[in-house]
Amino acid sequence: MKQTESSDKTSLREKLGYSIADCGITTVYVLTGTYLLFFLTTVAGLSPAAAGSITALAAIWNALVNPVVGYLSDNCRARMGRRRPLMAAAALPLACLTCLLYTSFPIPAACKPACYGFLLLLFWTCFDLVFVPYYALGAAYTSDYQDRIKMRLLNSFFILVANILGMASPTLLVSLLRAHGMSNAEAWSIMAAILGIGAAALVLLTVAASRGKDQPAPPKEADGRQPASRALIRFFKVYLDVARLGPMRPLIVVSLSSLIAYVIILSDLVYLLTYCMHFPAARVSLFMMLQVLPGLFLLPLTGRLLRRIDKKRTMILFYGIAAAGLIILRLAFSPCMPWIFAYLFLSSIVTSVYWQIIPAAYYDVCEYDYAEHGVHREAAIVSFQSFIEAIAEGLGAQVLGLALQLGGFNGSAAVQSARALAWIGHAATIVPVLFIVIMIIAMSKYPIDRTAYAKILARADARQAEEEPEQPQG
Repeated sequence: MKQTESSDKTSLREKLGYSIADCGITTVYVLTGTYLLFFLTTVAGLSPAAAGSITALAAIWNALVNPVVGYLSDNCRARMGRRRPLMAAAALPLACLTCLLYTSFPIPAACKPACYGFLLLLFWTCFDLVFVPYYALGAAYTSDYQDRIKMRLLNSFFILVANILGMASPTLLVSLLRAHGMSNAEAWSIMAAILGIGAAALVLLTVAASRGKDQPAPPKEADGRQPASRALIRFFKVYLDVARLGPMRPLIVVSLSSLIAYVIILSDLVYLLTYCMHFPAARVSLFMMLQVLPGLFLLPLTGRLLRRIDKKRTMILFYGIAAAGLIILRLAFSPCMPWIFAYLFLSSIVTSVYWQIIPAAYYDVCEYDYAEHGVHREAAIVSFQSFIEAIAEGLGAQVLGLALQLGGFNGSAAVQSARALAWIGHAATIVPVLFIVIMIIAMSKYPIDRTAYAKILARADARQAEEEPEQPQG
């Protein structure tokens, strides 16, 4: 099926049916990125360095699994299509592993890193089996530039809802469950089970709603059996070719640096609110929710800027404002209410604008790939986003874990030393700014603007017109 066969603008019902899964996928992603390090260091009893290390090692595994899932999805011959079978198969296991990941096991301390590390490997495997096919499925809905922006903005709305669920509800649910007689460890496990089951239900809803949009791999791509050696060579060649695509090179750096900043900010925020602001659990939940709300107000502004200029300039503008503001806040570091409100606004730019813009940029690269090379490698291209997320998740957690370790953070202490508090402040401001600067430089090199995209679509249409007369004879 040619990419442009589904280029007609989508209805609101189709957009909703597709976008709703992003709420579930992002909920478990944000839950893990925000609270896993906190849970491992304060409930499960791991040191910050050990917790950061297993997160980084799991990220390496995640990075290896991503291209495999993309390859399997692009070549899937199931009657349900290329994307939906993998999503349906992994949804419920993902819910179970989300629960297990936040369960405190009564095992020797020396065994805990291996236990949680193994669970994290399984978690990211199931997450990839949902995430990569899901985002590749989005490329089949439309190739219209404006329609993709509208579809991405709707996705962004559900991502913001998911941020509220993944950031604000965990500590609130834990507090409520503890108030009903559960232990702290039991409350964390039940909270994760609730969010995991809800996420799986939303993924399965999109699987049902996207029937007719997902098609099996074309016969020429999936036909015949190949020796294992040839299949492996083809597998690596596909991903090397994708990595060499002109627009992909800066986009990979943009994604990696942006997401490292994203992970550090979200993971450190719970430490900032708990230890620097001395907030109780209920207030931590409230302020985690407040961190998401500016993204709702930025959503229409982002949409207007995207329509007037393009993705590149919009990203640079927002992230430049965030970087300048975070530097000022570090110079005036004073954990008080005005400071924390300013920080929530600036950090919300970093944690929301990326998801409103960059996933659509990967779809643009899909069009570029077809226009230049005449092939459909949507899952391979989109899996690079998940590949980068995996690396960023691990590197971000590792950087934060090292920062906490350097500060002498003690997970069993209710009050932290001045040095530990200072390093929590560094991780909230200066450290992510370093990665934001790298992102801005890389984004300035991204070549696809509105004019370039129109030329890409014209070449894609011309290529399809050349291929269509040959199909009936084939």
